[in-house]
Amino acid sequence: AVHKFTEEAPRSGRRPGAVLGLLLGFVAGLLVWFAWLSWDLYYTNDLGQTQGPYQPRQVVACGATMVAVTVALGLWTRWTASGPFYVAIGATGGFSLAWGLDAFPQDDTGLSGVGLLMVVTGVGVGLNVAAALTSIGATMWKKRLPSNT
Repeated sequence: AVHKFTEEAPRSGRRPGAVLGLLLGFVAGLLVWFAWLSWDLYYTNDLGQTQGPYQPRQVVACGATMVAVTVALGLWTRWTASGPFYVAIGATGGFSLAWGLDAFPQDDTGLSGVGLLMVVTGVGVGLNVAAALTSIGATMWKKRLPSNT
């Protein structure tokens, strides 16, 4: 498939392949959303306006955790160049599913579909940028090592 035309060989050891990397990313996306964003924190700002359901610190911590988990799982996969992308795609799906399961039942306006598209796009682009940087860095690091294992 993808690796027929590249010089990349799979890394040695018991590491997850493409399908397992995708599934691990999916589960990680679900877990990160539930860990950071499943608890709503509506609050009133200095102007007396109600804000929420998430506080900025929750979103920043969730994003940082999602990137860290994607990078870690991507580096653990069998494929240096493409493994992080499989994980990023799975994580985007898991995170988006969790968001949708929370948002759609509460939606009275019908705008959750638009919100879901924005979540899929934003998380997908962000995690794929992280995957690209991880892939480039890992590939460059691997080429510097004396043994390619």
